[in-house]
Amino acid sequence: MGNKRTAVLKKKFLTTLILLCLVCVPNAVSAQSDHAERLKIGVYESPPFVIRAADGSFQGMAVELWQTATKDLNIASEYIQYHNFRNLTAAAVRGEIDVILTNFTVTHERAQVLSISYPWFDAGMRVMTNNEHKSDVFEELVDSGHIYPYIWLAVLLAALTLLITLARRRFDKNFHKEWKLGLAASFHDLILAAKSGRISYAFLGWLGYVLSGLWMIVGVALIAYVTSTLTTAMTTVSLSFSIKSLQDLPGKDVGVLAGSVGYDFLLSMGMDVYSYDELDEAVNDLHQKKLDAIVADAPVLEYWAYARPELNLDVVGNLFYPEKYAFAANKAHDGLMDAVSLEVIRLHELGELKAMKEKYFGPEDF
Repeated sequence: MGNKRTAVLKKKFLTTLILLCLVCVPNAVSAQSDHAERLKIGVYESPPFVIRAADGSFQGMAVELWQTATKDLNIASEYIQYHNFRNLTAAAVRGEIDVILTNFTVTHERAQVLSISYPWFDAGMRVMTNNEHKSDVFEELVDSGHIYPYIWLAVLLAALTLLITLARRRFDKNFHKEWKLGLAASFHDLILAAKSGRISYAFLGWLGYVLSGLWMIVGVALIAYVTSTLTTAMTTVSLSFSIKSLQDLPGKDVGVLAGSVGYDFLLSMGMDVYSYDELDEAVNDLHQKKLDAIVADAPVLEYWAYARPELNLDVVGNLFYPEKYAFAANKAHDGLMDAVSLEVIRLHELGELKAMKEKYFGPEDF
């Protein structure tokens, strides 16, 4: 009887213990979550590294990597969007935000004022141009407004050809009787007279000589106009294809992101640039031919060109100014960057970082 009572007591004790565990474990997890370190994460939208979704959340390779690398660090991230690199970096230096999250390039200057993680992406800069170049001289003549004088010139030649043909048929007994042949001959003589003045219309008497001389003077002016406008049009068409690399940018209107490494680099080259807070503003101006080119990080430009084929954008030239992307934090979070660096290295060794890159950029060619 005693053994039976003991077994019942043991059963009740175990049941009570299990119930206590079920109640306490969620509370413990909740307490741990409540004590998670809350970090202000400054983000700059730069597809495909940081993409703002329709619901306001942030996605992209940099966001996914950050969330993966910090999932075991008991961190609660509050994302704050900035609209240019300059303000984002300055906010981190001042301590207004804890971490910078975007395709952030590591530089010696930035490493002096910020805590930098292990680099997780190799990149560089390239040039984007608008491939809607003028394809022929006629299009350039239309755009420059010279097509209208050409139309009036054609009308004038046609009218003079007809008048000369009518006059010759009436006063020159040896002139061609067939209209088609007569018009062709009159047109030929008209052009020849404009060029050299060798043809005179003696059948009109002294008036024919005067008209021939006057037409030669007018013809010289017309030939000079046609030559100059065609030369200008051909030169413009040729120059519209001239941006093939960084070396072709001097003298061009170049857009660059404000506060970016590309901005500082082009200024160091002595180039005049137009700065933009966001790339879509620069791309819009490039598409409307307000800019000749944009200089920015190659993967970002290549993503834009791929994602927006209707804009007819080309990314040209080789990579220049090699870059490495990393996470960055203000100096109060050196320990956090050390922990994140170790996790990025682990993900690299496991091949997960490579898989993440291929998810957003496709498989590598080697």
